[in-house]
Amino acid sequence: MYLRPYRAADKEACLSLLDSNTPMFFAPHERDEFDTFLDDPGDRYWVAEHGAGVVGCSGYWIVPDTPVAVITWTMVARSWHGRGVGRWLLLTCLDHLCRLPAIQAVRLETSQHVTGFYEKTGGFQIQEVIENGYAPGLHKIKMRTEMGSERCAAVAQELAGLDQAAFGRCRAT
Repeated sequence: MYLRPYRAADKEACLSLLDSNTPMFFAPHERDEFDTFLDDPGDRYWVAEHGAGVVGCSGYWIVPDTPVAVITWTMVARSWHGRGVGRWLLLTCLDHLCRLPAIQAVRLETSQHVTGFYEKTGGFQIQEVIENGYAPGLHKIKMRTEMGSERCAAVAQELAGLDQAAFGRCRAT
């Protein structure tokens, strides 16, 4: 398995990832938003590929004229949940952001179903809960983590500790 930059040819595979996670993690109307996003996916966007197939995607964009980055559209094929792919994607984004000294904080928006993952993996904390913010029963949770030398050291250690047989020592560029 390896990470590589997103290409326009990955669009249908990425849309399939979203479809596999709808309606549990994404609302049906978000497909159109994701489709539009994939036409211009921000500052960095990667896909996790296993064999000939895309099994996950994630990336970030930097908020102009601020010390803030936003993790965006992180997802893993439903059949690949629990195998560490999401963790690898998130840690890679954070590791990359650690190399940008101007970044002091990272934000994201997610549903209530994965807040524990973000708290554990990236040290994110809930900032706001918007009940039914995506759809009935699918709440929008705004989260944030502060960057700095301690966070970056923890990210590097956790990334280094991933199963090297499964994920290699790949660092996205």
